[in-house]
Amino acid sequence: MFQVIFPMKSGTEVDKIITVLPAGWIVEASRHENQFWIVNKEDGKTVGYITIKPDKIVISADTQNSGKLFWRGFTLKYPELDPFDLRHGVLYLACEGRNRWVLDEFPKHSPQEILEDVSHYQEIPQAYYISYFLGDWHFGEEIQVQTCRKINEDGSLGKDRGKLMFLMGSIENENIV
Repeated sequence: MFQVIFPMKSGTEVDKIITVLPAGWIVEASRHENQFWIVNKEDGKTVGYITIKPDKIVISADTQNSGKLFWRGFTLKYPELDPFDLRHGVLYLACEGRNRWVLDEFPKHSPQEILEDVSHYQEIPQAYYISYFLGDWHFGEEIQVQTCRKINEDGSLGKDRGKLMFLMGSIENENIV
């Protein structure tokens, strides 16, 4: 399941949430307060849900079958929020012993943008260069990475550790998408 954050500066009423959806999709109330199901208007299948937060909504939807169709329509409407977009950044351990991580850097589209500044992190014992799909960053909760390479003391990158999941701690850049 991918997730994206959509800023809503002018309120989060249901009428405004519906305008965010691509054509052919509706919302239905769920049992949970501030949460709505995303439903395909044509076949009635539920593909995910929208959670209302202050000044934003969090859209979570499946990446298979009808969910893929939803994301395709969403990406056409909001290409900058494409959950299949590969991003790059630096992740470091926020607090020893707590196993909570912080994404430190605005997500970049180009690995070169991050790699140029990787030497800034060489003195942090648990810092990693990562790549991830935007939809795999579950804001403030967890991030699933596609690649993960330790930033060594000499500024070089270690061996790729592959796909990993990290629990997130406090996010320094809370307003980034």
